[in-house]
Amino acid sequence: MNKKNIINKLIFMSLCVLLSATTAKAQVTIGENTPPMPFSILELITNQSQYRGLRLPQLNSYQVSVLKDSLNHPAFEQKDRANGLMVFNTDVGCTQIWETNEFWSVCGDPRPAQGTVGNCSDVRLRGVYISGVALNSSNYISIPIVVETPGTYEITVKTNPDNGYFFSSSGTFPNAGTFIINIPGTGTPATERTDYLDITFNGETNTTCRPANIVMPNTPDYRIIAVQAYTQPFPVNAEMNVPATDPSKYYAEVTLSVTRPGEWRLFTSTVNGYMFSGSGRIEQASGYNAAGSFPQTVQVLVPVVSGGKALNYTAGGLDQFTMVNDGSATYSTYPFTVKLAAVGFELNNCADITFSNLSPTQNVPLPTNPEPAINVPYHVISSGKTVLYATFAGVRFKSDTLDMQTDGIAVLKPVLPGQSPAQNGNVPILFESTEGGITVNCQKNIHVAESAAKFSTIVLAGYTNNGTYLVDPYNNTTTPCSVILSASASQAGHYSLSTNFNGVTYSASGTVNAGSNAITLLPTEDGTTINNGHKTFTLWYDKNGDGVNNTPGTDGSLTFTINFAYRTINILSLGIRDMDRPLVAGTTSASTILHNKENFGPSGTCGVNSIKIINGGNVAPTADEMRAYINNNNIDIVFYCGDTNTENTASIVADFVNNKHGVLIFANQTALYTEKMMKAIYGGNWSAPYRDSQHRFAVTAEGLQDTICKGPFGTVQYVADDCGNGTRIINALPSGAVKIADLTGYSSSIQDYTFMFKHEISSKGAVFYCGDWAWANGRETAYNWAYPAYSVGGVPLQMPTYLDESSRSAGPVQNAILYANVMAWAIDYAAKNVITNYQVH
Repeated sequence: MNKKNIINKLIFMSLCVLLSATTAKAQVTIGENTPPMPFSILELITNQSQYRGLRLPQLNSYQVSVLKDSLNHPAFEQKDRANGLMVFNTDVGCTQIWETNEFWSVCGDPRPAQGTVGNCSDVRLRGVYISGVALNSSNYISIPIVVETPGTYEITVKTNPDNGYFFSSSGTFPNAGTFIINIPGTGTPATERTDYLDITFNGETNTTCRPANIVMPNTPDYRIIAVQAYTQPFPVNAEMNVPATDPSKYYAEVTLSVTRPGEWRLFTSTVNGYMFSGSGRIEQASGYNAAGSFPQTVQVLVPVVSGGKALNYTAGGLDQFTMVNDGSATYSTYPFTVKLAAVGFELNNCADITFSNLSPTQNVPLPTNPEPAINVPYHVISSGKTVLYATFAGVRFKSDTLDMQTDGIAVLKPVLPGQSPAQNGNVPILFESTEGGITVNCQKNIHVAESAAKFSTIVLAGYTNNGTYLVDPYNNTTTPCSVILSASASQAGHYSLSTNFNGVTYSASGTVNAGSNAITLLPTEDGTTINNGHKTFTLWYDKNGDGVNNTPGTDGSLTFTINFAYRTINILSLGIRDMDRPLVAGTTSASTILHNKENFGPSGTCGVNSIKIINGGNVAPTADEMRAYINNNNIDIVFYCGDTNTENTASIVADFVNNKHGVLIFANQTALYTEKMMKAIYGGNWSAPYRDSQHRFAVTAEGLQDTICKGPFGTVQYVADDCGNGTRIINALPSGAVKIADLTGYSSSIQDYTFMFKHEISSKGAVFYCGDWAWANGRETAYNWAYPAYSVGGVPLQMPTYLDESSRSAGPVQNAILYANVMAWAIDYAAKNVITNYQVH
């Protein structure tokens, strides 16, 4: 209905109302013969048996917009007289009333938004438009709208003149700003042409932005630009594309340049007994982009017509074809070649391929005796003769000439015996044959091991943590060090280096390049006990690249030393006189020996991180003081010397030894104090008579085998007391104690009294006893018969001459060496056994 007809109908309706009003004296009742109320012009009344209502004109949004255009048309000059005109919009489900120049909703919808179409160059038509083909979801138009005042919107886009399709959308803008509205298309383009589109936003048609849209003809237009035959080579005398449900087994992949989409059809003439033919829709072809621009490139598959077979193996094994398009607006052809196989076979069972004597390694020649082989099962499609090849990592295998009549297994052996694979990893095997014939690509890998590196030299470059490996055996903690090597490789490849000693394994593995390489050996503990001191490791390395590292005369080796050091050891020095505390007197042999880092230090003979001496002062401690000394300083070793009263402290020391598992070094020449200490530790009654003499004692036979007499600082054969008094133990020693020295050998008339013993209490602590408090006393750079511990510069030495009580020369004594060995033993025991968090009572 055109606008002129609508205007005429509105005029006619107005006349009817006026006439009716005149006839009814300006008041009308419909539904009953009852006068209307005084205030009514028109009343609608439904009776009691039939309920009815007033039905307004039913219009959709498009029809409402047409009516709106009519009311706003310049020919209808009195549009304000249409105010109050009502319709029911079926699209929005609401009554709309005309006022001034717009239909307003009675459902409370917001007022129309105020705005304009944005930059016209940003308007985008999406999809392909073909005459006679209905629009779908890919067909839409994107329009930028610049919103000044939020509100509702209605946007229609129509072809002008009409070409059978349009775009429409409605909604609400929540705020001002620029919005991109995607408006779906509806309808079917009627004619191929260039359409210009009118955009109407909330009743206002934009006259400056009229985007163009091309409707293409329904005939497709495409050209052939490439053809490739698959899966080559094609077998001779074997029916192709069987079963027919597998049309892509032998096919041509055709690349088309598409100007206009639609149906495609491609074919060849018959050559040597077979041909290619196929059809389909370009919209379904690989690579097709429905929203894209043209021309665009797509790929289609044209199969061999089912049942076709190559009848002859032509000269050179090549068939020449020409692909032709049919049904395109542009005619095109394209030549292509199909390679034939004189014999047709498949390697379908790739998983069944096996290897004989074939475990290849990169850059390592394959064995020649026995010769390796690849065993390949094959399925015959068409009989014939061929030679099968397999290639991986630069190594080539071949079979004898195979006369393929039935299925079988081809045995392939190296073309050049002793070849070396050039790469490693899971390497694919490429199969081929002299007459073609492999019609299925067989995906089979073989693992090539990484080649072994060849090292010309490996030298020590350094350490971390200064080469010191700190250990705390009791608490099972370590601060390890790593070893840094400088390796010169004559051949790149994989390496594995390892050496272990003293409960620690040093190892590294990986790959190196030819030339100089830095390698770091990382330590791991192997679960066995780690002991302190200098430990030498021997590391073998591969010099000929055979993967073996420890062949003397063939492989290389180097040694390196790790300094295993115990944690810091805390020693309590007790004695009522300075000479009773030789550990803290700077000029004594005991002090200089203990503080010499070459003796006791991270890289010393006795490996220890450090030694901390706690000075007990010149007064015999009380029980509380002794307890505080041990607990507050976490004491590992108590060095208890001199004629010191032990009555108040013996029980504390016993708790320290028996429960904290500490080490007691006890030297006391007062019988009473000695007996009280021994009783507290071991129980029972002890006798330690006083003797006034000086003696040189021979170490006992069992003492000579003990670590403190045959220790890290040397061997001890003779020890001595000073010129003063001493005590000797009469009682039998506790079970497990080692008697270090007694009076045997000095004089047959003297009883076999114990002068020194060492005792490690099973699962408890340790005790070293000497009946002379000054056994470890001595002076640097000088010696005499009174102080038998002798050293120079902290180095423990034997005293060359010792005078007995009759001032007779009794020969050398090794008290200083004994002292150093005793301290090394005590430190080792304490590090492994002391319960550091135990508090004595």
